[in-house]
Amino acid sequence: MVEPDAYLDLQPKDEKLIGSLHTIKSSIKSIWVPNVRIIKDFTDHGMDHSDRVLNHAASLLAILRGNTDRDLTDVERYLLLASGYLHDIGMQCDIIKFPHIKKVAESFGADFSGADFSADFSSNYSSEAQNKIRENHQYLTAAWIHCAYENRN
Repeated sequence: MVEPDAYLDLQPKDEKLIGSLHTIKSSIKSIWVPNVRIIKDFTDHGMDHSDRVLNHAASLLAILRGNTDRDLTDVERYLLLASGYLHDIGMQCDIIKFPHIKKVAESFGADFSGADFSADFSSNYSSEAQNKIRENHQYLTAAWIHCAYENRN
């Protein structure tokens, strides 16, 4: 059984890292608007999903701590939490609104061929387009983070 909110024990102590995590969480909440989902009829990958993933990670780390004297550094804690929050943002990437993210994702290896992305709004993508986004969400995630880093916003 995974302890609810076990991931909260992973919070780093460094104020700069805490502030960065706060910014990431705020961004994720704006990306995962509850009533606007690009991928329909699929698991919700918003904050609750990230919290569940991080709770499982915290449980695994508890086992590690029980078997070794090793604990995570502040930076490792930060990276674990940040990756838990960011790992599925590609599932919510509006490639009509952000074609440059799609282009970067393709440079990373994404393949969107065979799907029509001509919907007026991302919430109206065809099932083929939704499937292509889901199949390539890891590339879209990496591209979105890359673009945000490059543009610093």
